[in-house]
Amino acid sequence: MSKKKRIFLLISLIIFFLLCLILFRSSFITSVIIKAYEKNLETEEVGNIVFQYKENEQETINLLIDKVSEINNLGDEWFGGSNNSTLTVFLPKADSILEKMLGKSNAIFLQNKNIAIINSKLTENEILHALTHEYAHFHMMTNMIELQMEVTDIPEWFHEGVAEAFAHRFAPVPFNQSINQWNVIPFSEMKIRRGHDYSSIGEWYIMSQFTVERLIKDYGEGVILNLIHSTMETESFSLGFFETTGEPLETYHKILNPDNEFINQVMHQAQEKDNLINLKQSLLDYDNVNGPYYYQADFVYHILESIYVEEQDWEKALSILKKRMYYNHSSWMWSSASEYALKLNDKEKAFYFAERAKEISEQGDSHFDKIFNSE
Repeated sequence: MSKKKRIFLLISLIIFFLLCLILFRSSFITSVIIKAYEKNLETEEVGNIVFQYKENEQETINLLIDKVSEINNLGDEWFGGSNNSTLTVFLPKADSILEKMLGKSNAIFLQNKNIAIINSKLTENEILHALTHEYAHFHMMTNMIELQMEVTDIPEWFHEGVAEAFAHRFAPVPFNQSINQWNVIPFSEMKIRRGHDYSSIGEWYIMSQFTVERLIKDYGEGVILNLIHSTMETESFSLGFFETTGEPLETYHKILNPDNEFINQVMHQAQEKDNLINLKQSLLDYDNVNGPYYYQADFVYHILESIYVEEQDWEKALSILKKRMYYNHSSWMWSSASEYALKLNDKEKAFYFAERAKEISEQGDSHFDKIFNSE
């Protein structure tokens, strides 16, 4: 072996050992931080989830505890079997070392330790969303390991899409917060964590969820477990996807493409006021095939809501507005929901919706005085 090759080999070995040391130290340091931090926390164990939290978070923890049984049950339905492993969930104090480990993330799941860390600065709804998202990762990955699979046998975009769909059942977060250019690309190009700007990653999370939602709609909730098993048997997610759905994965992303032709057709119909019945039926038929998770949904629901208001069909206007709120979440929409509920003489819902409107309004309380003072 030449001197040049020996030097190259020596440098390569040094780099390899340094990388191993960094990884070991990172894992070791994480363990030390967590061990030191958990001494100062309250502990509550419910089912297979252990909550570690500050005393002032008790109200939030009670909300999460009330959902544990429902979360476990859906996890068993989606991912199979009863999960006997334990997930430890930390809600660290704001600005603590543990909280700083989150970086820009709302939550993280440490798969090798079965630990989830959630940003305690989030709203209660966002904390529940974060918990159920990370729980889905925990349950799905744990069961894959029990099947002697590698977590990476399933692509990352699908892991994230499943986790978002799972969390959506418990605590929906408006999709339009993450929808930007809607640049649809093949799933193989969706690198959720690396090499892309944050806006693209947020959008790909939504695309991944919409894909999972379409699969669930077309094949039932068992499709997730079927895909896991098919991937294990064929040793390929792409082959397993085709075996489960009959669809080639390489082109399946096209279901996400905006339907500009339909939008143009609707815009043309909307100009003819005497044609509202046909327009409404066209929208309902389209939504029945594609809905409720697709790029044009907010547009479709907005027009349908306007038609129902025109018809003074307040029950349907409220129903479609709730679906629209999966996409947008403004104080004005909550205010409209309150007004529709009042039209239906449902004062309890009207007050609830008005309170939500006040919470997020940037215009002060005066706009909602009429609603709160209604009798």
